[in-house]
Amino acid sequence: MSATLMRFTLSLLVSALFSIRIVAAQDIDLDSIICLIDQDSLTANVAALQSFDKEICNDYDARSWIFEKMGAANLDSSYIDYFHLGIWGCNFDYRYKGNVIGVKRGSTHPHHLIVISAKYDSNPGSPGADDNCSGAAAVLEIARILRQVDTRMTVVTALFDGGTWAHLGAWNYATRIKRQSDSIVLALNLDQIGGGADSVKARLGFRGDRRYADMMAAIADSLPSLNLDVIPDSSSGDAATYPFEFNGFRALRVSEYEPSPVAGSPNDSLQYLNLNYLTRMTRAALATACAVDNTYDYTPGLYVSFPQGVPLIAFPDRTRSFPVHVEAYGGAIITPGSCRLCAAATGQHVTCSPMEDLGNGDYLASLPAFALRSRIRFHVAAGEQSLGTLVFNNEGESFRA
Repeated sequence: MSATLMRFTLSLLVSALFSIRIVAAQDIDLDSIICLIDQDSLTANVAALQSFDKEICNDYDARSWIFEKMGAANLDSSYIDYFHLGIWGCNFDYRYKGNVIGVKRGSTHPHHLIVISAKYDSNPGSPGADDNCSGAAAVLEIARILRQVDTRMTVVTALFDGGTWAHLGAWNYATRIKRQSDSIVLALNLDQIGGGADSVKARLGFRGDRRYADMMAAIADSLPSLNLDVIPDSSSGDAATYPFEFNGFRALRVSEYEPSPVAGSPNDSLQYLNLNYLTRMTRAALATACAVDNTYDYTPGLYVSFPQGVPLIAFPDRTRSFPVHVEAYGGAIITPGSCRLCAAATGQHVTCSPMEDLGNGDYLASLPAFALRSRIRFHVAAGEQSLGTLVFNNEGESFRA
């Protein structure tokens, strides 16, 4: 983003509401960014999506079109996140179900993620224009815009399969991100955002911490191009956000305030959508993602990933080696030779040993031999030049010792 677009100051807006540090000289012109969202492009996306059969057992053509569209956004990468979904009567193999994922890699904090998502399947017999071609179209439009925006964090645009079947696509994705030890700072789920009779109000469902709900409400009220009255509702946390909340991530569900009477029915088609409202809802989601990226406080810490997975079992009478990748973030600097693995089997004392430095942040760690085969707990520790010891445990938590 050019310097001419760095004018709109979030400092007063956000600092008055939240204890979130504003990054110096990182002010952004949200109006200029969100006005890149184009109503005609959204309309074309909805029209294309509603033409496909998106029922749970027969959404292959829709997914193929979405994947092609996501690729055309020219993000850093896009892929299909396949998962198994065994439903009686569907008769498909494990590769049939899949989320479509686009990735805009962050410039300075790539392991911190903002996820903007929607389900793309619909009820049997329904074109699904509002439920949920509206949300899916918005995610694709945001993906198209992201290539023009510099972000510190990685922004993921995700279209989830299996949404009408217990949100299994979202469960698969959120669980995998937790296992990879990446941090989802905020997951925004766009669900039925185009068919409400009320053209001003929007509902924002969340559980627990309300800082980002209040942030979105304040942004929607302050930007003239939005003209939205976003109403946070802590009682309307939704099954679509629960996979993220269960895995320890903050999530918001963005939806129309008055549900469309035709949503999910055979009449749920483009002619019943309020396209101006859909455009403003899409812009509100993008504005919130940009504001979170701009204001999030990156406390110095340690990021650790496990290329071959996280070991959970210790074996008797033999050691076990596995690769570990270690990175510092937020300005932290690792002291050379300080990285070590500390592990303990159930009921036993912690044993620490240095990890073999392979260069470029790659290490080889070894679990000691324990007397019995048992589950283990462990953490990776490293010295930091000014902060002391930083720790990253096998629950994906980073902190100072």
